[in-house]
Amino acid sequence: MQVIFAIIFIMLFLTSYAQSNLNKEQKLTFAKEYLKEAISNLKNESNLVDGKRLLIKNKKALITFIEPILFDIYGKNLILAERPYECFKIDKYWVAFGYLPQGKLGGTFEVVVDGSNAQIIRIIHEK
Repeated sequence: MQVIFAIIFIMLFLTSYAQSNLNKEQKLTFAKEYLKEAISNLKNESNLVDGKRLLIKNKKALITFIEPILFDIYGKNLILAERPYECFKIDKYWVAFGYLPQGKLGGTFEVVVDGSNAQIIRIIHEK
């Protein structure tokens, strides 16, 4: 019953949201309700992010996902200087490291991402 209510609620609001005559406050209210509903149904079987399939399936997808985050935190130039990255898929997780040429001093980024839901488990930059 709760799932049926949620589906009807989402359909009504998606129809309303698609209309361009909603103001910013109404859109924010919709977004808040949508978030509340989504969080309350995290374990819903119809959720695409069910932990059984990988959202991040390959190295290219991983890099596309993590680079903007790394750029924002540590700076684009620093992160790009750490190419080519070392990326390893272990079970459903991705572990990625920046590359530091031999003889160069400094550290690199280290990232662990859950490939099934794109959750960042760890993100650091060594010095």
